[in-house]
Amino acid sequence: MKTRQWQISKHGNNDSFGIYAEGSPNDLAIVVGGNEEGGIAEANAELIVKAVNNHEALVSALKACLACLKMDSDMEEDFAVEIKQAGEAIKNAEL
Repeated sequence: MKTRQWQISKHGNNDSFGIYAEGSPNDLAIVVGGNEEGGIAEANAELIVKAVNNHEALVSALKACLACLKMDSDMEEDFAVEIKQAGEAIKNAEL
């Protein structure tokens, strides 16, 4: 099932607004609310959107790299630390 790409949305009026990282009406993370737009809040929203939208591809690529390293016993020995780190990162990243 292909999930909808997250995006940045801005809601509000002249007095207040919110910057959201939004995946669907039910998947919403408010990054900031107030009356000043831009700056760090918008950068944080962009980072959240980028991370969420690329999560599956990055985990998949890391799994493929890990499989390649494990194909050769010399590589597995030479890169034992990196293999362990990759395995832990995959475990932490999988939902």
